[in-house]
Amino acid sequence: SGSDWSEKVILTHDSSFTIAGYTNSFGAGGFDFYMVHTNHSGVPIWEKTYGGSDWDKAYSLVQLEDSGFVLVGETYSYGAGGMDMYIVRTDKFGDTLWTQTYGGLADDYAKDVILDGDSIVVVGGTNSFGAGMSDGIILKYHIDGTLGWVKLAGKDRNDFFNAIVKNETDEYFLAGSRLYYFEETGWLDDFWIYNITEDGLTVIADTSLNGGSHEVEVAYDLVVDANDDIFFAGETKSFGYSLIDSKKDVFIGKFNNDYYQVPYVQTFGAEEDDIAFGMDYCYDKGIVAVGQIHSGSTGGFNMFIMRVDKDNTLVGFNVVED
Repeated sequence: SGSDWSEKVILTHDSSFTIAGYTNSFGAGGFDFYMVHTNHSGVPIWEKTYGGSDWDKAYSLVQLEDSGFVLVGETYSYGAGGMDMYIVRTDKFGDTLWTQTYGGLADDYAKDVILDGDSIVVVGGTNSFGAGMSDGIILKYHIDGTLGWVKLAGKDRNDFFNAIVKNETDEYFLAGSRLYYFEETGWLDDFWIYNITEDGLTVIADTSLNGGSHEVEVAYDLVVDANDDIFFAGETKSFGYSLIDSKKDVFIGKFNNDYYQVPYVQTFGAEEDDIAFGMDYCYDKGIVAVGQIHSGSTGGFNMFIMRVDKDNTLVGFNVVED
């Protein structure tokens, strides 16, 4: 009867599905982490909540080799103060094995997680530590819950990571946003691709620009192909219909493996805000993306799914209306 949000869905080892998000329909109070496991047809098999009496929201999950799960997000119920990163490991039935929080007196949150051998790598943002305001944060935990290392990335403005992937040569690629200030326009976001070695010691690439783009760009997801070319999806106000109405447009772009941004930009949108939140790489070397669209919607935002072929041509776009 309350609000129930899904943030991540994965295909599990047995070809079923598991969804992570948050709910205030069930649980201990406020919002709680919410995990639903379904069969291959989407029929729920079991569901679990995790959290305390305050707000706790899960934004991503990953399945482990033992078929258990790790969920990550934010918590006001536990931790050092304010909002902290919240990590929950479960068995294959969703029963809690351990929980961890990470943060300081200010707000800290986790947005994505990947499995890396016998470890997990968690990314997000921190206001408690770093160079100033918010910084991007990367944490590596052993799957038993032991913290391995922590790396911060950022300058004196708002910096954060939204997504992480790993390539075949043990490098981490991260996407997010970096905030700049311009006297003539005020605060603006620039998308941010960050590449480090698996041990977190060496920065291979940091694509943030000194001075930014003078408009708003945020990357919410990324994929890396076999050539280490990087595709990213999010929002823009520098291309497409944004140049007419100054609203956000769906933005898909690409960096070659030398971190040079190629003329591969696909936008979609009309009046109002349209944003891509997730993407994946297709077998035909194209891209599929999902998100929310306000342009011409039946009321509020609608969901959309779009596909771009390997030549950067929009070949399909569907809106899910209700």
